[in-house]
Amino acid sequence: MKKYEKEIKVKGGIVISEGNISIPDKAEININEDTRKEIINALRSWLGETGKKFFTWCYNKYGTVSPVYDEGGIPHPVHFREGMQVRNYLRTLLECKDWTCEQLDDNWADLVKEALELE
Repeated sequence: MKKYEKEIKVKGGIVISEGNISIPDKAEININEDTRKEIINALRSWLGETGKKFFTWCYNKYGTVSPVYDEGGIPHPVHFREGMQVRNYLRTLLECKDWTCEQLDDNWADLVKEALELE
C-alpha cells in the first residue's frame, strides 16, 4: 500500500485529493508471454474499428485510455462505462477466467493500450 501525505494531482493539474490517503498496490496478473499475446489479439479483434478509434482518441486527447471527461456538462467516466465493457469481455476469455475483479480493474487499460500499440 502506497501512502501519500501531500496533494496528488492528475494530468492537467486537477487536484483529486489532499492530505493523507492510501492507494492499494496494483493487482498483478501472472501470465506467460504466449497467453498475453492471445489475450491482446482477442481484445484487438473484439474492439473493432469503433473501439480502436474511441480508445485512441481518449489516449491522444487525455493521455490515458481511461479518462473522465465532460460530455455536455455531464462527467463521462470511461473506466465505469467502456472500461466495464472491456472487463466483461475479458471475463469471457478462458485465459482470464480466474482473474479477480481487482486484477481486471487494475489491468484492463494496460491491455487496451498494448492491443492498440499506444506505448
